[in-house]
Amino acid sequence: MNFTELNAAVVTITNRPDLVAETSLAVRRATARMHSIDFWPKDIQEVTLSLITPAFLGQIDTTILPFSRFRAMKYLREYNLVHSGRERYMTKVEPDCLVDEYGYEIQSLWYPAGTVINWKVGYAVQAIAGITGLSVGYYQNPDVSPTTFSSWIAQIEPWCIVEDAAARVLKLTGQLDLANSIAQEAVESLMLLRQNYLEGVGR
Repeated sequence: MNFTELNAAVVTITNRPDLVAETSLAVRRATARMHSIDFWPKDIQEVTLSLITPAFLGQIDTTILPFSRFRAMKYLREYNLVHSGRERYMTKVEPDCLVDEYGYEIQSLWYPAGTVINWKVGYAVQAIAGITGLSVGYYQNPDVSPTTFSSWIAQIEPWCIVEDAAARVLKLTGQLDLANSIAQEAVESLMLLRQNYLEGVGR
């Protein structure tokens, strides 16, 4: 369903076509909620960052392009235009755990610090004068703007959004029993969504 269809479906349940703004907001909130309720494989985006000069370490600002609606990191991989065979997935560590139990610095690592991702390549890559790029995998938030709305959940399993949004509108109108009933249906629809799309592959 697109944004207009989601709103229409909510109105069918609530029977409140007069609550246009409230319905629109409820759909937007429900969409954001369903995407953020778990880390869905379908929300993963990958971008390749080119470095001006080969480097051993650096920072990535996740608030600027090419990142769009950044939610959370998934992975970071060393990248070279000419593949050397030494590139690897970097290890995510905590900012206060950059060394191992023997006191040696962990190789090929990254860690978050606010909206910035700090990274450093391992000795094997340093030996070939650094890397020329990075492949970054991250979870992307949905676009909930009414004019540019985009959500794979709305296309594949829209009822969890519709039912969650309808329950919100019904609560506003004081129909608590019906709201609770519809909210329970949203929970059941979410269970189906998790069953079918959380792992990214069929069983």
